Amino acid sequence: LKYIQVIGRCKVAIMYPKSLDEYVPTDSEKLVYYSLKTQLPDQFEVFYSVSWSELEKGKRLINSEADFVVLDPEQGFICLEVKGGNVRVHDGEWYVSDSFHGERHLNVSPYEQAEKSMYHFTKVYANRYNYTYKGTYGAGVVFPFTYLGQEIELDNRSRECTIDKNDMNNLYQKIKRILKMV
Repeated sequence: LKYIQVIGRCKVAIMYPKSLDEYVPTDSEKLVYYSLKTQLPDQFEVFYSVSWSELEKGKRLINSEADFVVLDPEQGFICLEVKGGNVRVHDGEWYVSDSFHGERHLNVSPYEQAEKSMYHFTKVYANRYNYTYKGTYGAGVVFPFTYLGQEIELDNRSRECTIDKNDMNNLYQKIKRILKMV
């Protein structure tokens, strides 16, 4: 796996955790982690593998995770869900396949996963500070090994909130666009 490196730039995003040594990330998550680290300016903070839980309708406990939460202190934050391998959607059902796991069905779309995390974090903010979060927030999906094309619209979402293989060298611009479209 080759990671994208930016030559001649010494300021990088602030990453949490600082190292992936104690984690077991997928190849796609590693690529996104190091790409965000090297491409985003140092005012950005990036949180990897943020677990959360909440009661759904006061009864059922939901446990989930945001693959990445990217914070731009000047604008707001976005939650990113990463899906490696080949992705396909058939009759509204999502499938991901790779050589290690084969094909597997996803219970919810990656866009819904990212959005659930986004709404969770805005609720946490409101509960903690007794104040509605006024910054910009959004959600997106990263397919670092899949080329999707420009005209594709997945799960009734704009192509702008999707980062594919061709966008991986322009993460800063893509993230700024996601934050501006919401």
